[in-house]
Amino acid sequence: MAIERKLKRDLFYYLYLDSDFFEKLDNYEPKGSEYYEIVKDALTKKWNLQKERLWYFAAPSKCKLPVQGWKIHLSATIFNAKDILKKAVPIFVEENATFKFVVDQNILSVMTSKNYNRASSGKFITVYPINETCFKRLIERLYNQTNKLVGPHILSDKAYKGSKCVFYRYGGFISKFTLNIYGEKIPVIKDAKGNVFYDQRVPYFNVPEWAEMPFKNNKEKLNDNEEKIILNGNYLIEDAIIFSNKGGVYKAKDLKSGDLVIIKEARPLIGVKTGGIDAIDDLKKEYRILRKMQNMNCAPNPLGFFKEWNHYFLVEEFIDGVPLSNYRAIEDIGLILKKNISRKFLQSFYDKLTKIIYNLTKAIEQFHN
Repeated sequence: MAIERKLKRDLFYYLYLDSDFFEKLDNYEPKGSEYYEIVKDALTKKWNLQKERLWYFAAPSKCKLPVQGWKIHLSATIFNAKDILKKAVPIFVEENATFKFVVDQNILSVMTSKNYNRASSGKFITVYPINETCFKRLIERLYNQTNKLVGPHILSDKAYKGSKCVFYRYGGFISKFTLNIYGEKIPVIKDAKGNVFYDQRVPYFNVPEWAEMPFKNNKEKLNDNEEKIILNGNYLIEDAIIFSNKGGVYKAKDLKSGDLVIIKEARPLIGVKTGGIDAIDDLKKEYRILRKMQNMNCAPNPLGFFKEWNHYFLVEEFIDGVPLSNYRAIEDIGLILKKNISRKFLQSFYDKLTKIIYNLTKAIEQFHN
């Protein structure tokens, strides 16, 4: 069961280093040293700099970190990561603040790709302030220094003063784990009484009940994901079909017509490719293509395209049906479990499957045209 979970969730990354053998992404060796050189040149001899998994850790000598607290994250794209490092590292040195950063551009691309863990995506730099006073001073300085820079929104964090680059969350500084029933290491933190809690790495801002918010002017609700979600004032989300780092796919109800629809989501600066094309551009392209295919009767009709907050959404008609793999397994259709196959049953199987194949072939031909 644990292997099955890993394959479903992380198969792509287990094959990233070698196409023939499963290997953890943690064993990746940097292909470039640009980020490393920027940091190394800015540090003094009193600092230690070493690689650990997909990160370089930089810490002042004899630095003793608290076990947990408010940490700062800086997000970046492959286009502005070096600028962010050049602006942020001198602040870390002046403040004697321990930090880590992604080893190279390849891994940063992976961490902002479609398939990466949504709760971890976009975290280019992590800073570990030694106390809350230091945290507040550091985050304000980083905000002022990077206020014109933009990175992917970090879903697990809260943006500082609406920044598009500087975020924060409460969590562990020093790795402490417990094992779950699958034998996987789950990070933990403790409250003031020593009670152990999971350090939840979830794709929304989540604060332990016993932790006080660092900024008292925060008026938004925390840890509340039970409210009904209505997009564009009309689409009531009924179910999430799938989640990915670039955005979810949802089943929703059109409140005006009463019809079920499918809604696809795209987040900015995720899946960035050469030329700056990201998930939003891909979704816009899909909308354009679906509009061209509207009268072909072999693809869902596009019903709308809109922006909500910083995300974009494509609305398509909902088509009820059965996946082909499931259809072939139906007793009245499949041949595998039949011992004595009659000529009549074989003819019925042939007629149904050839019709599907013919329609698929015709649809693919239309797509290419």
